[in-house]
Amino acid sequence: MNMASVPRTKCPYCLRAVQPWRRQQRLGLCSQCRRPLALVPTIMNPRVYRIWNVFSILYIVALPIIGGAIVSMVIGDLPPRELVIVIAAMLLLWGSIDLWEGIAGVRTRIARSRNVVHDGAVARRISIPRIFAGVAALVLATAGFAI
Repeated sequence: MNMASVPRTKCPYCLRAVQPWRRQQRLGLCSQCRRPLALVPTIMNPRVYRIWNVFSILYIVALPIIGGAIVSMVIGDLPPRELVIVIAAMLLLWGSIDLWEGIAGVRTRIARSRNVVHDGAVARRISIPRIFAGVAALVLATAGFAI
């Protein structure tokens, strides 16, 4: 809490207090977990902002894209080659996110699985397989683009 007894804003990833944001800054890193954060205006009141994890936003945006590509292929409008390219692009996105999450988890020893924030050695045990999954997704994406 600060001097006015107002609770400090918390990082949506590690649930620790976030440092004050600079004016006109929309993106930033959490000082504790080193995850990218974004200020997003609320729908009802555009002057009120919420802090979101950028990786969550990317996952939310990517799912309808891949779903639309699969539905489009089933309908018959999308050739299989273009579907492979869309899936490779999503694997590239998800692989880079997993790689960043894994490296940040190893460095800061803060990792999250579902709704639990892990610290210390447990966070490292979660983050190392995430690094391997990210590298595997990047290799598959590279193979998909090469086809």
